[in-house]
Amino acid sequence: MPARARSEAGGPAQGTILPGVTRRSIIELARARGYTVEEVAIPVTDAMEADEVFTTGTAVVVSAVGSMTYQARGARSG
Repeated sequence: MPARARSEAGGPAQGTILPGVTRRSIIELARARGYTVEEVAIPVTDAMEADEVFTTGTAVVVSAVGSMTYQARGARSG
């Protein structure tokens, strides 16, 4: 999810985004370090323009997204 003006943004826990322990821990850590956490849907076009993108999950914990492709356009992050 893209960072905007020093804030962490991610989609709300609904649909395929589950309210897991790892996700909650990352949100709590970000807030404790002074980041503003917004739980909003992020358009893929915004994610493509982000400087850094990561995902969380039980099996992968925190995983950096190195590149994305959407509608034949590629982008790298991190």
